[in-house]
Amino acid sequence: MDPDRRYEGLEHVTHYYNPSVSPARVYVSDGRVQMVYVPSGAAVAETTPSEIDAQIGGRGHRLRSRTGKTANQYVQAERGVAYSEDEGRVQFVEIFPPRSLEAYLKDIYRDPGPFTR
Repeated sequence: MDPDRRYEGLEHVTHYYNPSVSPARVYVSDGRVQMVYVPSGAAVAETTPSEIDAQIGGRGHRLRSRTGKTANQYVQAERGVAYSEDEGRVQFVEIFPPRSLEAYLKDIYRDPGPFTR
């Protein structure tokens, strides 16, 4: 447990992470889970973007992803799911309480800005 952390736009959240139990990182505020972040690796290595899309009802809104210049982030904010993909590989998955796209953009998402070499 690590109190008073930040995840993207979420501030003052408590961070829970125990890699021996799960690769997911959980962010809690006021007794409610605000974000479950699952990084690439064993948890999502075999999952494809099309499998996620089938579960959440489509690709959703495309955003720039912080994982790289060629990566895209797709969000279905009303379903409480976002993921980043690059060349057909899932980079991370975010699971959060459903909200409007506007609320996701305001409260969670942070544009990575231009990628430079």
